[in-house]
Order: sequence, then C-alpha cells, then structure tokens
Amino acid sequence: ADWLALEGVLAGMFRDFAAADRALDAAEALAPESPWVLLERAEVLGYEDRHDEALAASQRSLAMRPWYRPGVQSTAHLLTMLNRDEEALELLRGAAEVLESGDILFQLSGMLLERMRYAEAREVIERIPALCPLMEKRYAEALSAQRSDAAYHCGDEAAAVDFARQAGKGFYEKLAERLAAAPPEAK
Repeated sequence: ADWLALEGVLAGMFRDFAAADRALDAAEALAPESPWVLLERAEVLGYEDRHDEALAASQRSLAMRPWYRPGVQSTAHLLTMLNRDEEALELLRGAAEVLESGDILFQLSGMLLERMRYAEAREVIERIPALCPLMEKRYAEALSAQRSDAAYHCGDEAAAVDFARQAGKGFYEKLAERLAAAPPEAK
C-alpha cells in the first residue's frame, strides 16, 4: 500500500491525476485503515489545489490515529493554505504538549515568526534542541536562523549575532557581520 501511495504521489507530482487516483485507490483498498495513505491522498489533492478535500483527508488520518505526527503537520499546513491560521496554531500547540517532536515545534515556531509573535516563537524554539540532540547540520542551521530572527525581534542583538553565525553561509553570515559592526544606537 505504501508503494502504491508513493506511486500516486509521484504521478500527482507530474500532474497525471488519473494515474495518481488509480494508485491511491489501490493503496486504500489494500490498507483502508492506513493514516499514511490518506496523507498521500491529501498531498495529491493539494497538487490539484483541492485544499478543502485535502484537509478532509488529512483530518481523517488524525481520526484514525490521534496525534499522528505527519497528520498533525499536514493538517496544520492545509489549515494555513485555507487561511485558518489560528486553528493551525491551536492544533500545533496541542500537539506540542502531547508529542515530543522537534518537527512539530519547528513548524509552530515558523508560523509564530511569520505572524510576528516573536516572544512566543522564541519560547517554542528553545524547546527544540532538547528534543533533537543529534540534529543534522542543515536542521541545526535552520534552527539557528529561527533563533536569530526571534532574538533580533525580541531586542537581543547579541544572541541574534551568535545564532546568525551558526546559521551557515549566505544571508545569515552577512546579517551577523552587519549586526556585529553596527553602532549600539543603530536600528
């Protein structure tokens, strides 16, 4: 069923929605109680810009397996696609209390940063390292970027510089240089 669902997603990526539906229908026939297969269906429905139906499929995955991490993240994403941001935030906050998932917290902190809720985002971000002690370099850099953004907007420029330096090359490297060189009264 997982292979058929993957085939469906790949067909959907190439915009062959008839082939995608056939593969997903076959996957669901083999594993009608699989929340993962429903999430793959939601993915393809998203490719078709059928976000209401995608959300329904994603929510069915959560009905099958409450607090299923991929289902939570998919549902939160689809809620934002439908401009239901507060519902997405509520879902992610609830999941953050039930699950020990750095990915849930990372998605939540990203949403909070986008909505300029910097102090709340900073609190969430600080919970992530304890849940991800062996994070890969790219994840650590992305987390450092979020930490830098949150620190900067909370007025902690020293921490913003330190985290920007840990965020890798490019934008954050230049940001660290500019912040470190700026006079104290600069904005």
